[in-house]
Amino acid sequence: YARDHNVRVQTFSVIYQLLDVAKEELTRLLSRKITFEKIGSLRVLQIFRKTPAHIILGGRVEDGRIVKGSPLKLLRGSQQIGEGVLSQLQKDKKNIGEVASGSECGLRIDTEAVLQDGDTVEVYEERESEQTFSA
Repeated sequence: YARDHNVRVQTFSVIYQLLDVAKEELTRLLSRKITFEKIGSLRVLQIFRKTPAHIILGGRVEDGRIVKGSPLKLLRGSQQIGEGVLSQLQKDKKNIGEVASGSECGLRIDTEAVLQDGDTVEVYEERESEQTFSA
C-alpha cells in the first residue's frame, strides 16, 4: 500500500531518531517567516509632485539609512497614514541605492497616501527566516 501511494517508510533503532526526522519534515513543511526591521527614518521637507500612484519628495535622513526598494510606513505624528515602496532615490541629482543619516535626498515613493511637509517616512528591511517546529 505504501509503495502504491508514494509513502516513504523508514525504520529507526532509537525513538529519538524518529523524533528528529519528524521535526525536520514538519519544519520543511512550514512556510518561511517574514519580519520587518526598521533601518531608518526620514523627515519630509518638501513635496514636489503627487500622482495617484506615487509621490516625489525631498527629505532629510533623521536616523539609520534609506535604501532603494525598501518597504515604507508613512507617518503623520505617531499615526500611520499609509504604506509604500521606495522606488527611486537621488542625491545631488544622481540615482543612488542608499543614503546615510544626516543627508538630504530626493525620493519617489509608490503609494496612494497623501504626504505633507513634516511627515515621517520609516524605512524597513524585509527579513525571511525559517520557522522551526518544537515539540
